[in-house]
Amino acid sequence: MLTIDIKPGWKNGTNITFPEKGNEVPGVIPSDLIFIIDEKLHTVFKRVGNDLVVTQKISLVEALTGYTVHCQHWMDET
Repeated sequence: MLTIDIKPGWKNGTNITFPEKGNEVPGVIPSDLIFIIDEKLHTVFKRVGNDLVVTQKISLVEALTGYTVHCQHWMDET
């Protein structure tokens, strides 16, 4: 069994290599096993560099007088 510890900031296309953990054939050195990170788009959050960005529309009055934006955490926490 192999475990992949996903690191913060890993980008789409990041390779994780496990040397000699691939196909095993008697008398042959096992090949490397390579996993490639494939990011999926999120309905609320967007990645910009190393940041997660949420776009929220507010009115001019809210912008001038103060407004609290409630946003669902990406792991479904509030």
